[in-house]
Amino acid sequence: MDAPLRTDAPLAAGAAPPPVEASPATDAPPGIGGPPPPEVAPPDPGRRGKGRGRRALLLLAISVAAAGVAGRLAYRGWRHFRVDRGPSRFDVADRFVEALRVGDGVTPSGAGGYQAAYDLLSSERRERVSFDAFYEEWVRRADVEGFIEKHEWIGRGAPSAVRNERQSFEIVTAGAPGDGGAPRVYRLDVRVVPEGSGFRIGSYACGPRAPRPAK
Repeated sequence: MDAPLRTDAPLAAGAAPPPVEASPATDAPPGIGGPPPPEVAPPDPGRRGKGRGRRALLLLAISVAAAGVAGRLAYRGWRHFRVDRGPSRFDVADRFVEALRVGDGVTPSGAGGYQAAYDLLSSERRERVSFDAFYEEWVRRADVEGFIEKHEWIGRGAPSAVRNERQSFEIVTAGAPGDGGAPRVYRLDVRVVPEGSGFRIGSYACGPRAPRPAK
């Protein structure tokens, strides 16, 4: 009986080592005599489309929001240069009171005082009050209280007051004939509203002003 072959026996001088068989299940690379490579599922085209749709909606929302902000900034800039750079609220109110002072006289523009004052009213105010009614109001006031001789801006001294919606003036009249020509002091409050590219007089109120304290 032949003795079993020992693999750990020393090799004779010059002898070649016995061949080592590779294990196909463990040593071979995948796909070449070894286990098949793991299967990878192909990308789902439906999921990819959904992702693109979400990104498109997000970009659309951002674009709409940016357009809205740009529109608001552009409108504010337009208001700044078309309104704030033009005559201020005080300028319009002062022209209104000066036109009332001129009364039946002629303003530098060539129009009558009361007509120039009426033209400074807002379109909404002129729709409710005709020129004849406006004219009769101030002529009757002049007959009772006297014509306006001068006016002074009450908001003087505050730089930001020229932009206030409400402008107030102290007006001094010549006084009624029955008073012997004694001057009277009144307060005229004017509300200036934006209209178009400028400002107009939205409303006004005139009444006696408290007497000034004696100096």
